[in-house]
Amino acid sequence: MSAGPPSPSETPPRVLGQYDSGEPGPLLIVTAAIHGNEPAGIHALSRVFNALAEREPRLRGRLVGLLGNRGALARNQRYVAADLNRVWSARHLAELAAADPAADRDERMEQRELLTCLEAELARPHERVVHLDLHSTSAESPPFTVLGQDVESRRLAAAIGVPAIFGILKDVEGSVLDFAASRGIACVVLEGGQHQAETTVEHHESGVWIALEATGMLARDSVPELARHKARIERSVVNVPDAVEVCFRYAIDPDEKFVMLPGFRSFQRVYPGQLLALGGRNGRQEIRCPVGAILLMPRYQGQGGDGFYLARAIDRVA
Repeated sequence: MSAGPPSPSETPPRVLGQYDSGEPGPLLIVTAAIHGNEPAGIHALSRVFNALAEREPRLRGRLVGLLGNRGALARNQRYVAADLNRVWSARHLAELAAADPAADRDERMEQRELLTCLEAELARPHERVVHLDLHSTSAESPPFTVLGQDVESRRLAAAIGVPAIFGILKDVEGSVLDFAASRGIACVVLEGGQHQAETTVEHHESGVWIALEATGMLARDSVPELARHKARIERSVVNVPDAVEVCFRYAIDPDEKFVMLPGFRSFQRVYPGQLLALGGRNGRQEIRCPVGAILLMPRYQGQGGDGFYLARAIDRVA
């Protein structure tokens, strides 16, 4: 089964779902499809909200699911004009606030609508806010997390139980993590696997249920499949390092014709001198691995400025 995108006529609404029992507690915001070619999180949230509606468990606080880039989703593209996961810095938000909403197009319109939803949720009474951002990759990959520096982000990532990647955002400005950090919000990015894989939907679904229990929003007995969800996650990361730190990023030049050689996957070991890709303006320049390392997120899609990352295993700090 494939986690494919909906047809343009069936593009889901901005608010994918919401659930609360009227009891005080945390606010858990889950975003999906910040990149339009990453639909798995939408399918996962549909399963979670359908189960909640059927069972009606007592929930402390509030869960809301938000769709990121509706226009790009309808086109099955990462983005239309600009990467929606690169526009959340203070500088970008100031530019958005100063711009005329009537002139909004593409990602600027998407961002303004999404920001309006986020601000409305943050204005509600809550004990604290946790943000889970669901993503996927163009290459085959086990699930992994990218997270904020705060203690609660680290605790949630540890509860989900997949590898953590550190240092991957040092060259990236304006990710959703930047927005969360500026608001004092705990945030974990959960990369569930390859874009169209059914297992990616499953990993995202399990991640949301685990987050609901780990934050104390749902009692353990309200998630009868919790053991199954945790076992599913554990199986997906067998023989994968618990944590890695990025040591190299191949940045694609805007004029470059980059083509990753077929067959690579995330967390695969690669070796010095190994041919990884072809690039340059003519698309024939050999790109070889500079060091022995762990390969992360080789790019097999047409958009995006990251060709691949290299990383080394590190000890995870709880």
